Amino acid sequence: MRRNYNKADIKQEAKSGPERAAQALTRAGVFTDRYLITEGEFAGRMEKRLHGVVSEREADEHIRAMQWYVETLQKMGVTVADTVFRKTPAGRGWSVTLFQEKFEEDELVTAIIREGVKRECLETFERTLREGVKAIDYKREHDVPGKDEVGFHSSLRNWAMRGGEMIFLDLTPPLRRVNGRTYPPSFLKHIPARFKFIPSLRMRDLFFRPASRDSFAMPVMLAGCLASAVSRRRELERRFREKTIEVIEDCIPASERPAYLEKIAGKRLSLHRKINRLVRGFFRS
Repeated sequence: MRRNYNKADIKQEAKSGPERAAQALTRAGVFTDRYLITEGEFAGRMEKRLHGVVSEREADEHIRAMQWYVETLQKMGVTVADTVFRKTPAGRGWSVTLFQEKFEEDELVTAIIREGVKRECLETFERTLREGVKAIDYKREHDVPGKDEVGFHSSLRNWAMRGGEMIFLDLTPPLRRVNGRTYPPSFLKHIPARFKFIPSLRMRDLFFRPASRDSFAMPVMLAGCLASAVSRRRELERRFREKTIEVIEDCIPASERPAYLEKIAGKRLSLHRKINRLVRGFFRS
């Protein structure tokens, strides 16, 4: 049984902050739906149904891709949230549904950084950066597909902390090409189904930016984490930047550091992030 929300609930929750606003947009159907299951086999888990209706064969392929993605993250040393994948009938085809363990609001990294005391906030931010760098170390030591194909994206919103352990939440392969195979774009992180009527790809990309190889370059990810943290605790911008530089100096070979330092220098909000802020502001009003 799903817990559903009406429009009044959505607008009220959106007033609580950017993360709640994003959750409200999700429940409104702008992003992938996410519900708390209260009965049955998956009671207590969050249900996340992916947009898009495809053939049963394509649904099976996508589940295999997600299982490979989870196994690859675990090999990297990343702890992932307990998640079950299922294919479900949808209209004339099939969809894929994820049932993931539920995390409380105060266990999410974004909430800890936004609301935690200064020391806790900075320690959590640094731990998130170091967890992300695991992908680099793993790729150096093992023969795996390019990290842009793995699609691991260590953004703050993709992490939770429980019992002192960092747990990665986002288990949907973000790129069309995963494990050497190409998968249906309707499944992957591209454009919500209801916006597919927009005729111009340029217009679509302005509002719902598709994942690209550049999005998963590690310098871009660290810079994105920095910008995300600063947007939640602007008064700690200098300390966030110092922590980011510390991680780069500790974990990145000297020959590669200039690219990282250049990326985080004077990091500004992208057009995509500015648009998201405008949308969230609308729901808070």
